Amino acid sequence: MNANQEAFKSLPAVDKLLSLPEVILLISNYGKELVLFSIRNALIHYRSIINKSTLAPTSEDILNKAKNIIQTISCKSLKKVFNATGIIIHTNLGRAPYGECLILESIEVLKGYNNLEFNLQNGNRGNRNEHASELI
Repeated sequence: MNANQEAFKSLPAVDKLLSLPEVILLISNYGKELVLFSIRNALIHYRSIINKSTLAPTSEDILNKAKNIIQTISCKSLKKVFNATGIIIHTNLGRAPYGECLILESIEVLKGYNNLEFNLQNGNRGNRNEHASELI
């Protein structure tokens, strides 16, 4: 058996990784689907490295890569900023802020399914712009 085959054989099974206390904690914080996705992608990453060399990663290496994947996916890229441009409706800064009343009303609708692209009167596909057309 060559060194690459040994390195591939040394990769831990996904089920073994999922049973580790550290991974169980990740699952409780991020959900099984995201953790499983990140572990599988970490293994894919290390398989491609093994294909190019004989480097065999440890379980710790795989978990660190999985944590990085989770962090990248779960990190929110949209941030609140301060508009000091002097332009009230600025397309690069999210257009204009929403009013408090609109936000509170929207929360109830957005918590569940809604008719964004569904016409309730005829039961057919609707147009998402219809909801704002009367307001403009």
